[in-house]
Amino acid sequence: MKLLMIALPLLVAACQIANQEKPSFLQETRRLGIHAQSNAPAIVEVDDQGCQSFGTPKKWTLHFRSPFGQHELKIDYDGFHAGEDSQVLMNQQSYSLQIPLPFPRETLAQICSALAVERKQLVFDEKDSFQSLESILTTFAPDCQPRLTPKGELFCEFRKIDTSVATNKIGRLHKKLINSWKRHPYLLARRIAIGRKLAISLASSDQEKQVLRLCDMVKQSIPAELPIALRSQTWFQGVCLKQAEDPTTILQISLHDVLAEVENLIAELRSSSRLGTFSVRIPTDQSPSRDFWVSLKPMSISRAKEEQLTIASRFSCWHPLYDSWQIHFIAKELGLLQEPSHGSCRPMNLKNLEKIELASIHYIKNSIASETEFAISNGRSKVLRLPTGDYSYTVQSYSESETFYPRSSPDKSSGVLNWKDRRPRMTIRTW
Repeated sequence: MKLLMIALPLLVAACQIANQEKPSFLQETRRLGIHAQSNAPAIVEVDDQGCQSFGTPKKWTLHFRSPFGQHELKIDYDGFHAGEDSQVLMNQQSYSLQIPLPFPRETLAQICSALAVERKQLVFDEKDSFQSLESILTTFAPDCQPRLTPKGELFCEFRKIDTSVATNKIGRLHKKLINSWKRHPYLLARRIAIGRKLAISLASSDQEKQVLRLCDMVKQSIPAELPIALRSQTWFQGVCLKQAEDPTTILQISLHDVLAEVENLIAELRSSSRLGTFSVRIPTDQSPSRDFWVSLKPMSISRAKEEQLTIASRFSCWHPLYDSWQIHFIAKELGLLQEPSHGSCRPMNLKNLEKIELASIHYIKNSIASETEFAISNGRSKVLRLPTGDYSYTVQSYSESETFYPRSSPDKSSGVLNWKDRRPRMTIRTW
């Protein structure tokens, strides 16, 4: 009897739990595929959540292709009628942004009616029916140029450039950099060289062989030497590992952005760099050695008033070449990403946003610095071209027997220098 008294409340509780409504993520929902053609894959999939409450499905999955492969964009319109931004999921990344409804009200009513009678497929033959979907793509990814293919698929094009035009431009930029700028930046010159190799690979009659050589060059380069479009895993996997549907088109897209990066960095070099001298003149009785190794690190970056931080401007969510937020922010600072026509994408659960922003600015400024680490003898001067700003410096003893970086030594001198005058002249006089 005692055991029965104990078991009875547990049995009642279990029955109550079983009769409770299932949580929303466990509920079975009716799904509907929306097609441009009856024999084509679904462009959109929706479920019936929301149809009864405000006449619009809340959960949408948009399917589209690009030269980089197949993509899936998930949209949650749960707060749309309350005037809130919609939540979007793409490649495990979450975003919040203002985004239009996928279809006009009349079409949404048809979709809800089809869901109510548990239809599995709905076909709209008119291209105009999918204009709102194209608007969603251009809001989420302004660099995407969407179109409906003859096969009934939604496809994203990206900006490209004619190979011969790009080859001529890169060649002229290379000559101008070498002939016009004293102490021209190594990183910028290296990126131009890789850009030329990219253009040559595209123009070659033996493209496959040349692309393999390009991939070897990319693998053997440190990340800072690579144009930002060639630093992503998406590019390397698609082109070098041949995982993309159309590697040649990816090469054309990346060539467009490599050229744009180089042109923008040369403009930055022209507007914000200063040619000056760095000298070490420590009295002999204080100097620990004849030769020194100098390291410079930017502390703050001076920017023109008209230059806006990405955090304050309209921000796009996605471009397949820039598959990490660090790379995405750098591409934005370089002017490689278009802004959405309205609203701004806000990444969710992204920490250290300001640090990522500052690192992006440093990327550009470091790209146009001639040298930030070098050997120098006491009593001598070094001609440098650096972006304007404040730099922390470290000077330590150096021996010619050390072929590259010096061995770490506690015997160092450090401080801060200001590189802002028209012709900066910085001299280290004390140890």
